[in-house]
Amino acid sequence: MITITDCAVKNVRFYGIKVKPKRKELIMKIVRLSAENFKKLVAVEIRPDGSTIMLTGKNGAGKSSVLDAITAALCGKDYQPDKPIRNGTDHAEIIVETENYIVKRTFTESGGGTLTVTNAEGFKAASPQALLDKIVGSIAFDPMMFTAGTDKKAVTEQRETLMKLCGLDFTDIDTQIAEVKQQRSIVKSTKESFDHEAERNGFVGGLPEKEVSMSELTEKLQTAIKNNSERDTIQSLITNQTQSIAGIQQVIDQQVESLDRFRQQMDEAANTIKTYEEKLKGIEKAKAEFEKKVPARIETEPIQVEIGNVEQTNFLVRQNILKKDNLAKATAQTVKFAELGKQMKALEESKATKLAVVKMPIDGLSVTDDGVIYNGIPLSQVNDAKKLEIGVAISMAMNPTLKVILVRNGSLLDSDNKAFLSKLVDEKGYQVWMEVTDDSGKVGLVIEDGSIVANNTKLKTPEVVQQTLVEFVCPLCKRTYKYGKLEGIGVICECGKGTIIPTETPIVKQKTKKTKPGEQLPLV
Repeated sequence: MITITDCAVKNVRFYGIKVKPKRKELIMKIVRLSAENFKKLVAVEIRPDGSTIMLTGKNGAGKSSVLDAITAALCGKDYQPDKPIRNGTDHAEIIVETENYIVKRTFTESGGGTLTVTNAEGFKAASPQALLDKIVGSIAFDPMMFTAGTDKKAVTEQRETLMKLCGLDFTDIDTQIAEVKQQRSIVKSTKESFDHEAERNGFVGGLPEKEVSMSELTEKLQTAIKNNSERDTIQSLITNQTQSIAGIQQVIDQQVESLDRFRQQMDEAANTIKTYEEKLKGIEKAKAEFEKKVPARIETEPIQVEIGNVEQTNFLVRQNILKKDNLAKATAQTVKFAELGKQMKALEESKATKLAVVKMPIDGLSVTDDGVIYNGIPLSQVNDAKKLEIGVAISMAMNPTLKVILVRNGSLLDSDNKAFLSKLVDEKGYQVWMEVTDDSGKVGLVIEDGSIVANNTKLKTPEVVQQTLVEFVCPLCKRTYKYGKLEGIGVICECGKGTIIPTETPIVKQKTKKTKPGEQLPLV
């Protein structure tokens, strides 16, 4: 019965055997990277010592190929280059070794290749990429590239990345907000249309509330004409009576003047006067009666002018009515716009509530509809050092198991920020692989024409190491190998099925051979 006691990945199958894991946190960093014929690389082997691995050299030397080798080995098909094999060769191989696993990916000229993941006990994963997908995280995430973007697309991607990392999903709320915004837009447009129409209608004061009726005006004119005709008739009678009164008064005056001359006719004249006075009283009475019946004169000219202007008047009345109607509708739309605004505010408060309980990678970090902010300031306006700290914090949160961060634009960092980055990853127990364009040959691991030509950093493996040859035997095909005691552990046999394991006692005791770093000892 085969048992595995130190597997930290849940229910991993090696050779089809389900392994019950120990419950402990799986934390890994890269302890060895080997790449042969991958992209521009001829053959490199790197055994990091420390938290910062700086890859330097001129443009096109192969620095990016080292970082690409890491993502190509650990990530799925989306991170495989179109042309992984170096020109002039027919295969490529990448080995990434961590404290827990050895990952080996090969590429062939025909477009094929293999992937194996072997654990510390030498057992291979039945589904290697599925295992890597669980532990690798987002190693391809570059913290500097994340914070460098300032255009609309980059800001949107920053927001989406941070929200995904923090488990924030505003899809439902944003959909509702979009719907309310659309409604508000329609309401605003409708209101502005009503306001525009009301403004275009104009308004004239002193007009009736409704249109004037032509028939009513015509009837009014006919009534006025009839009234005035009757008035003219009565007025003519009054004029005649007035003239009669004047004539009689004249006669009276003549008779009074002749009274002295005609004393002898006094009696006759007195009687005549009396008769005419009585007649005068009757006429005055009749006149008074006629005066009572005289109606007030109605001026026809204004009516005739009004009839002449009735169409213009009615047009202006209609404009006034339309303006009032549009203003009323605009007011209603204003109320509706305000109500929709309250709905949007409630939805925004719901988003704020969700944000308030989310643990961000760094205090002060948050998201708005416009992008990522830090302490209320857009990420694009934050100083470079803080941007770097934010990007690294997000990268760490995205890679909790494989504690490796890749930085492709290290050349953009000054010496202070490089030191700051190294301090950050060192304090958090992470490892950063940084690409820096430098042609001095005095900084970091210097790459030239696809090979490491200078080492300006500390490595775990000295220039020359002594290895004791130990016999390794494949448990399946029984092939025998001799390796250095540590180098042989976890190597896959040529049969492709077995993982070679060391015998208990070295075959060649005390026999040593000097080798260069990464050199593999020959098969027996």
